[in-house]
Amino acid sequence: MIGIGVIGHGYWGRHLVRNFYQYNGTELIAVSDLVEKNREIVKELYPTIKVTDDYKELLNDPKITGIVIATPVETHYQLTKEALEAGKHVLVEKPLTGSAQQSKELVDLANEKGKVLMVDHTFLYMTETEKMRDLVQSGELGNIYTVDVQRVSLGLFQKTVNVIQDLAPHDISILNYLLNSKPTHVHTTAAYACAGNGEGMEDTAHLVFDYPNAKIVTLHVSWIHPEKKRLLTVAGSKKMAVCDFDAKSGPIHIYNRGADNYKPHNPQDSHTGYNLVQYRDNEILIPPVKGAEALRSVAEEFTKSIVEGRKPKTSGEDGLHVVQILDAALQSMKEGRKIEIKY
Repeated sequence: MIGIGVIGHGYWGRHLVRNFYQYNGTELIAVSDLVEKNREIVKELYPTIKVTDDYKELLNDPKITGIVIATPVETHYQLTKEALEAGKHVLVEKPLTGSAQQSKELVDLANEKGKVLMVDHTFLYMTETEKMRDLVQSGELGNIYTVDVQRVSLGLFQKTVNVIQDLAPHDISILNYLLNSKPTHVHTTAAYACAGNGEGMEDTAHLVFDYPNAKIVTLHVSWIHPEKKRLLTVAGSKKMAVCDFDAKSGPIHIYNRGADNYKPHNPQDSHTGYNLVQYRDNEILIPPVKGAEALRSVAEEFTKSIVEGRKPKTSGEDGLHVVQILDAALQSMKEGRKIEIKY
């Protein structure tokens, strides 16, 4: 049984606390939070768990093997560093840190200490993501033409990070996993759609990525959109697939349709001034997609990685790559040009 301590019981932390408390491979020993109201909620829901406002008590507790960090991104680096130096394995909420340099330091420190460093890229533990990856990697969709991602809503405006830093880590991790590769370049356009005159944080953005195994990959993130959408659309040479992560049932639709290059029987047709294509429009398949709660799978993966002494599915290195891509996207936003991503 792996002893777990959680730092942070805010919006996301409370979901992590619940899943680690219910997972039979861990014992949730303590929760730390600076906010009294959050601590009172823990005491009410989990009266047997130690509650404190001092996270160092968790780092110094010999019964705690793994530390879960669910705090604002600007605190990730220091808390993770202290936890690793205290000899703890660490699971940290996305993104790993606010800069690639900080993330690299933590990855190196975890390797030096021989500890698991895992990032909570939750969507990679969803059955829907696994199914979409299988469709891409198995070749069922054919050669990948385009991948388009939307993560938009009338969202929760942040004070310390913009919409790219807040939302894009989810989809960058999905894209890397889906395509089993990393982008080489990114071009970002962002705006203060709601917080005008450059006040506040950028609240809507479009990112265009160059991946080696897809023609074009686009991502739209926004806090200022009338509808909440979490859509992943992949168009291939054989089939197309759409995943609606918010769908109540049938989240994935596989379309046996598309457009193929058409070679006309009459040579004169090839000089009409436009490209001729032959359309396919066949059945739409809705495969059954059902699995455990993603965060339960996160708790299981963190625990098994510790017990088995291996790298987790979403390792510190994976988290570092996401932050490196984020850094390049922000640089592109500021400079208004395509940026090469350095790994």
